[in-house]
Amino acid sequence: MISHSLKTLTYWCNTLADAARIEIKIADFTSLENVAVDYLTGRVPSLTATELIDKEEKKRNKVGGIDNRDHPDWESIDQVQILISSFSVSPVPEYAKITGETGTFYPFWIKAVLDRTGKLNIDEDTFPYIPRNYLEPQVNEDVNFTFSEVTKIDFAFSKPFTEDTWQQYWNYILDTFQLISDLPLEKYSIENYTTRVQNTIVVNSILSNAADSIIHLYDYLKSDSSKFPPLLENLCNKNYNPLHPLLGIDDFENASLTHLGQMGYDFPLSISQRESLYHFNTLKKGEILAVNGPPGTGKTTLIQSIVANEVVQSAIEGKDPRIILACSTNNQAVTNITDSFASIKSKSGSLYQRWIPGINSFGLYLVAMRKTVAENIPYYKITKRWNRSKNRIG
Repeated sequence: MISHSLKTLTYWCNTLADAARIEIKIADFTSLENVAVDYLTGRVPSLTATELIDKEEKKRNKVGGIDNRDHPDWESIDQVQILISSFSVSPVPEYAKITGETGTFYPFWIKAVLDRTGKLNIDEDTFPYIPRNYLEPQVNEDVNFTFSEVTKIDFAFSKPFTEDTWQQYWNYILDTFQLISDLPLEKYSIENYTTRVQNTIVVNSILSNAADSIIHLYDYLKSDSSKFPPLLENLCNKNYNPLHPLLGIDDFENASLTHLGQMGYDFPLSISQRESLYHFNTLKKGEILAVNGPPGTGKTTLIQSIVANEVVQSAIEGKDPRIILACSTNNQAVTNITDSFASIKSKSGSLYQRWIPGINSFGLYLVAMRKTVAENIPYYKITKRWNRSKNRIG
């Protein structure tokens, strides 16, 4: 029997994946149109491959502020992940007049890895890329074109590719296409739309979507639901759990014994901040404490106290320091926390100073490869590049 937590996690994963399957607009990607592709052998002309990879190489380096190939930090690229569309559809003029729908749609993309010789290799993620807005149930009233249904996509996705040669992969693509569209790829057509057979290649930069890593995490967690962390079980739990009563004034004296560390010494914590900290210290593994309040009510200061308390508690126990993650829907909330750590007014003396040279904060600020962060910010440890191929931070 599938657990409720696994069902919930699967729902979250599918919902996020749906939202991440954006429409491919050619102008937004490094692309080439009207490309010769030999699908049987998995090749494109080497000149075409080189042209596309050179364009993407220049684009990536330009994002990093480098314009010159002779620059010592120029990043060379030998292969790229790509998406290939073998056809597109457009509404016929008469139908467009009625619906107001215009443009060219690319509903089915084949994933591959292209090197400079023109060889196509099988991508890690073998399932085709199909934009969500061309699937029923429709979520956009402005889109009339429908390629398939979400239920058909999910069913096809449940039949993964398990072979290892390109020819086998191409057969899998053909089978998958017919499974989700009820038509062979070479005979695809739809009423009121013109099908144009032409190969278009775009560099698959969709993988940098913020949701991609979360989806991979969901997939990893779903692979063994018996090892769900207690916190995740609690987040997925739909059952009502009675709220714990707030600590009373009489409990404060005993609770204050758990307050072991503090970052700043200028001002003491307010009553509400102490109450929140003491309640945090009573949490068991996997339990959740929600603290809210408008700006200026001391939430960031509370986080400072929690971090300091956890560091001191770890030292008393003789264990490694706790790993504490701060995340948000925007970077500002995270940088506010890191800023606050760096701006703490400390007393003089060795016990109040950072012992590691060049580190002026407790925070490690991780940014995306393509994000630009001022190099003169002294209190951030900046991660400049994630090297996927070597699975390391560089």
